[in-house]
Amino acid sequence: MIFLPENKIRLGFTLIEVLISVFIISLLTGLTIAGYGTFNKKQIVKTAAYQLAGNLRLAQQKAISGEKPAGSPGCTGDLQSWKVFIRSDSYYLVASCSDSSPSSSPVVYFPPNVTSSISGVEIVEFTVLTGAVSGGEGTYTLTGNFSGTSYSNTIEITPSGGINVQ
Repeated sequence: MIFLPENKIRLGFTLIEVLISVFIISLLTGLTIAGYGTFNKKQIVKTAAYQLAGNLRLAQQKAISGEKPAGSPGCTGDLQSWKVFIRSDSYYLVASCSDSSPSSSPVVYFPPNVTSSISGVEIVEFTVLTGAVSGGEGTYTLTGNFSGTSYSNTIEITPSGGINVQ
């Protein structure tokens, strides 16, 4: 308690105290929102990289198990491999059969402002039963460009079939 002259008790805050409190809360809120925007942009690129890696692993598992595409009239011969065609803005999976009639999955597009480091088309091919890579091993980079700031994640594919996101 603060005693003022004439023994009056002060019950409240001064205008300066309220303004300083509001300013501090506003500053902290602004910094939090700005940090969340950066975090969200990084997560968009990271999620796209993990989704691509997951679909690469899916194609690899289908090759290892010898799984032919379900409901596809085109793949009547022996399954030779599963391929993933990666472009700068999208990718899709293709089953390669001995009867030369490939069967592809729907195209998966990267999120807006996210592109891969590939110019043209890169083919990652997983051989049947081993899941080893017979073409397309290397490092692929997904980059998100947001208002002049870029964030990236890389996917490394080893010849033995290892798929790592960094």
